[in-house]
Amino acid sequence: MVKYTPDEEECAKWDAGFWADMFQVRLQASKFSFTGHEYQIELMASDVRRMCVMKATQGGFTEIEVLCSLWGMIYGHLPQGVLYLFPTTDDVNEFSKSRFNPLIVANRDAIGKYVKASGKGTDTASLKKIHDAFLYLRGARLSQKISDLNESSKLKSIPVDRVVFDEVDHMDESVIGKARGRMGHSKVKQERFLSNPLVPGEGIDKIFQTSDQRHWFRKCGCGEWTCAELSFPDCVKIKSDGTGYIGCNKCGKEVPIWTGKGSAEWVPSTPVNSDFMHGYRWSQLTSSYNDPAEIL
Repeated sequence: MVKYTPDEEECAKWDAGFWADMFQVRLQASKFSFTGHEYQIELMASDVRRMCVMKATQGGFTEIEVLCSLWGMIYGHLPQGVLYLFPTTDDVNEFSKSRFNPLIVANRDAIGKYVKASGKGTDTASLKKIHDAFLYLRGARLSQKISDLNESSKLKSIPVDRVVFDEVDHMDESVIGKARGRMGHSKVKQERFLSNPLVPGEGIDKIFQTSDQRHWFRKCGCGEWTCAELSFPDCVKIKSDGTGYIGCNKCGKEVPIWTGKGSAEWVPSTPVNSDFMHGYRWSQLTSSYNDPAEIL
């Protein structure tokens, strides 16, 4: 077993990203790392009450929300537990089987040893005891007859400190109100909304408009700051070999996603809303694994 210093242990207690990196948490394909995903650093360190992420696929946001939820329960920041909502019950079962259970098995010291059976039905696809708290995985159908979220006792008896709405665009708006009611006796009351946008002005786009609307800005050597999402398509430049890159708004030179501290950061477009909700807009233009020319 690897030994960590008291300072490392203390940092891990207060920063989910530091914890995941310190324990080298193993995900599906590789060990956790911020390399190539530096845009996740701020989100994993945040303890704001409300946060939303309007995203494209393959950004790793579901994974970091799961890790932050587990970390919060392990270290006692979310003593009443977490309600994690998916669009359907099928999504719950698939996620639990293909991603959550392997996460427990592959990370015995960081996660697995804290997952406990505590009476009948507490080690199932939809319910896990994490240290002294509970993780509830539930499905929320896009209809008035919401799976596990109607007037049944399945939701009424759930007290939590944090609710994660994963793919909120596939859920009915009434889900949000019902789920918020589960945090009535919480001192934390954290809300997390994630989704690919489907309809302008609805779902995650509507939620994002109430946030401070953060975008990822990169700093060029000339001093100019450029956001690919806000400058698209003009920011996409084509090389002689046909591949593309994100060019500076001012001089046109390539501006990588990240080259070190101070080279890029999240900047709110509507800072007056920051006290209410932090909002993040991310696309595959801000991914080191995609060619901007192909996106164009």
